[in-house]
Amino acid sequence: MGAFAVAFILISGYLYVSNSKYQKYITRREDGHRYYFRCGSFGILFCVVGIFFAVVCDYYNWPSAALALIDTSIEKLSGPTSKLTVQEYLNAKLLAGSAFALPIAFAIAWIENYFRDDDKSRKYINDVKSPALEKFLFECGETVSSVLITLASRKVYVGLVHEIPIEAGEVEHFTILPMLSGYRDKDRLTVKFTTNYFVHYENQLDDAGDPRDEGVCLDDFIEVIPVSEMVHIGRFDIDTYKNFGKPLDGNGIHMSSIPWVEPPSSPIDSGKPTDVHLS
Repeated sequence: MGAFAVAFILISGYLYVSNSKYQKYITRREDGHRYYFRCGSFGILFCVVGIFFAVVCDYYNWPSAALALIDTSIEKLSGPTSKLTVQEYLNAKLLAGSAFALPIAFAIAWIENYFRDDDKSRKYINDVKSPALEKFLFECGETVSSVLITLASRKVYVGLVHEIPIEAGEVEHFTILPMLSGYRDKDRLTVKFTTNYFVHYENQLDDAGDPRDEGVCLDDFIEVIPVSEMVHIGRFDIDTYKNFGKPLDGNGIHMSSIPWVEPPSSPIDSGKPTDVHLS
């Protein structure tokens, strides 16, 4: 009976943390033993509530009243019964309470999902449980700040953070809406932008992100970035970026204007990459 009760405790706890979005966000970021004990602690709580409910049902004789509605009784179903010993009574209530724990776990998870604000839950997870990369991505997403990403292939993207999937635990990928893309020079590791998405968005899409004539919409440009392929990520501010092109005491670095801000001089129109030194 003890092993049977432990199984119900773990199962009910697992059902709760798997169906509650808030608990799912937390438990998927914890080590295996912490996940195990979290399921166990909630399972014990649900089983205690279930046992209490079973005792109340027995006290008010609700099972017999329910069976009477369908013209039957416990004696008709199980035959004549003798008086239970204290141990048998406790075992019966433990079994009934453990069984009640399963629907209780589902009900609590549903109630929590219905009343809890999901955005606040995600923000709490970001502030308390998320590692540094997730915190950075959330901050950029909330402030609509553009980021510069370098992949292992030396491919470079500048864009806005679009979606960060946190339900499955540690973030393995995220999506961005690209604004610029290019690559890093093999020797100097400077950035060369070759594609200006922003010009296309302005010229080909309306304010809702739908094509003005025929073509693809804004969502079709979303790029999936695998974290395992990413070697660098940082904020990208276009105004600061442009200031790097100004002469420094007459001997500084001179850079061409940024096509993102001035569409007529887009590298797409000229067919030439733009060398940009980020050092």
